[in-house]
Amino acid sequence: MNDLKGSIDLLFFIWIGLGLIVFGTPALYFVYMRRISSKPWNLEIDSTYQPSVSIIVPVYNEGRIIQYKLRNLASLDYPKALMQLIVVDSASSDDSAKQIEEFKAKNNDLDITVITESERRGKSRALNLALQHSKGQVVIVSDTDCFWPRDMLKKALPYLADERVGAIAGQEKLLNPQQSWVTKTEDVFRESMFKIQLGESKLYSTVQFEGGFGAYERGALDGFDVETGSDDSGTAFNLVQKGLRTVVLPQATFYTFFPSTWKGKMTIKVRRTKQLMQIWTKSFGLFLKGRLVLPKRIFLPSAFLLLVNPILFAAFVLASVMLWVQFPLLVSVPLVLLVIPKTRVYLVEILQDNLIALLAMIENASRKRSVIWRKAEDSRKDFDVGALKSRGLIS
Repeated sequence: MNDLKGSIDLLFFIWIGLGLIVFGTPALYFVYMRRISSKPWNLEIDSTYQPSVSIIVPVYNEGRIIQYKLRNLASLDYPKALMQLIVVDSASSDDSAKQIEEFKAKNNDLDITVITESERRGKSRALNLALQHSKGQVVIVSDTDCFWPRDMLKKALPYLADERVGAIAGQEKLLNPQQSWVTKTEDVFRESMFKIQLGESKLYSTVQFEGGFGAYERGALDGFDVETGSDDSGTAFNLVQKGLRTVVLPQATFYTFFPSTWKGKMTIKVRRTKQLMQIWTKSFGLFLKGRLVLPKRIFLPSAFLLLVNPILFAAFVLASVMLWVQFPLLVSVPLVLLVIPKTRVYLVEILQDNLIALLAMIENASRKRSVIWRKAEDSRKDFDVGALKSRGLIS
C-alpha cells in the first residue's frame, strides 16, 4: 500500500514538474524577448537608402490570385526604374502562366521577367533559377498569397543600409483573424512569435523568416537553402553563419489569409515545423563543434522548445491521463484557466503547437518526405478581394 502511495506521489510531482517546463519555458522566453524587443536598434539605418530590387514571386497553380498579387506589387510606392519583377512558374497545371502573360502585356512600364519550369523541383530550386536572372542589389522573395502595403519598401529597405545586415524579413498579419477559432489562435500565436523574433533580432539575429517578405543583399546571397527545404529560414541561418545579421521589422508588415480549418492549419504548420527542426538539428551539430555563430541565448531556448519540449509535452499528457484515472477532480483543476478568454487562447495554441511539433518529429524520424511544393488550398478558398481593397492593398 505504501509502495502504491509512493508511486502516486512521485507521479504527481513528475506531472507538476513537466507542466511547469512545458508551459513555463515558452512563457519565460516570450517575456525575456518581449523585454528586449522594446529596446532601440543597434543598427545604422539610412532613410535615404534606395537600392535596385529584384522581387521574385514563385508560382504553382495560383491562377485564381496571381493577378491580384502582381497588381499589389505594381502599386508599390517605389521607383519603377529600380524594380524588377521575376515570376517563376513551376509547371502549373492551371491557367497561371496565361494570367501572368496577360498581366505582363498590360503593364509595359514594369520590368517583368517570366520563367517557366518544365517540372516541379521544389520552391528553393525555383528561387535559385530566378536568382540567375536577378539584376537588383537586393533580392526580395514574396509568396503569391501575401500582400504588401504601398510603402513597404521605403520603410524596410533602409535597414539593409547597414553592411552588417544580410537580410530582413517582415511580420505576417492575418486578413481573416476572426473567421474561426483556428484563425483566432493562430493570430495570437503570430503576435507572440513576432515579439520573440523581434527580440532575437535586436539581441543579434533571428532565423525564423516568413515567406511573405524576405529581402536579401544580393552580394551576400550564394543561393536559397535547398538542404533543409526552407528557402526563408534556412537561407537566413546560412547568412548568420557567414557572420551577417538577419532581422525582422515591424515596418515590413504584410498581410495574408490563413486557413480557417484545423486540417488546413496542419498542412502548413507541420511542413514548416519539419523544416525548422532540420535547421535546429543542424545548428546543434555546429554548436557541439564550436562553430555556431548564433548566440547561446537564442540557440539554446529555441532548440529546446522545438526539439525537446514536444517530447516533454507527450510525457505530460501521459502523466495527466494516469493521474486522472486516480484523481479526476485534482487533474481537472488547472482547466479552470480555460475560463479566462485570453489564457484559453494561449493554452490552446501551446497545446496545438506541441502536437504539431510531435507530428513533425514523427515524420522527420520516419524520413517521410513532404510534397515538393504544397500549398494550403483552404487559404485560397478564404481569399477575399474585398479585404484587400479595404486595406488599400489593391485598387
